[in-house]
Amino acid sequence: MELGEPDSSGRRKPIKIQDSEHDVLCDYVIFAIGQEIDSKIVEESNINLSKSGFIDVDPITLQTSKEGVFAGGDAVTGPASAVEAIGAGHRAAVSIDRYLNKEDLKEGREETQTKKAEIPKDAPRFQLPRECSNLLPADERIKSFAEVDQGYTKEQVVREAQRFLNCAGCCECLQCVLYCSLDAIDHNMKETTETIDVGAVIISPGFEEYTPPKADSYGYRVYPNVLTSIEFERMLSASGPYKGHIKRVSDGKPLNNIAWLHCIGARD
Repeated sequence: MELGEPDSSGRRKPIKIQDSEHDVLCDYVIFAIGQEIDSKIVEESNINLSKSGFIDVDPITLQTSKEGVFAGGDAVTGPASAVEAIGAGHRAAVSIDRYLNKEDLKEGREETQTKKAEIPKDAPRFQLPRECSNLLPADERIKSFAEVDQGYTKEQVVREAQRFLNCAGCCECLQCVLYCSLDAIDHNMKETTETIDVGAVIISPGFEEYTPPKADSYGYRVYPNVLTSIEFERMLSASGPYKGHIKRVSDGKPLNNIAWLHCIGARD
């Protein structure tokens, strides 16, 4: 499937990709659909259910009507995303830890409800490449104390500002919350500070992405199936050009094997 044009609600409808069917070899096929709560067992355990038939919990602590029993996930919310279930697991873990340590389950915790915002119809739905700032050439750097990093031009600033949800660093603009249909991003989480005892701290800044020269001994940018690790990582991403499916760039077919070359660039 691939995403088509946005409909009236702003969501992009999945469209079937013709002739994209393929077989996957596996030992087992597990159908995990149509699950529901065994309400009889829950009620026999003296745990209350909501009017909709799901387990009733405290919205902050996720504790059920039975003291010391906590619940979350689809059994509480009904069919939802895995991210929501994981988030409930984190909240329940905090409550269980406090319960076992005889602490207040609600102190310092607030019930948060994220209001789903509508996606503007004119919102950009493409991703621009990240702009690179202008660097002073090496032969010029040794002649003066001029700033090496010259920054962006006005045109680069505009293009960088138009990039779609590839933040690199959060500035609390909340655009990710606006566009996330699964409410997976919570900007209301409280910052915490943790002190860790360590034997050594190694600071290794200055990393830059290595771009191999064209037509080098590895055939990068000559043979389409020769990729850098960053490009391969992008292929693995669900938001990448192949939606997380690994395939050959040359013909789009599944891979049979991969040759992975290490320490290229670092050793030049």
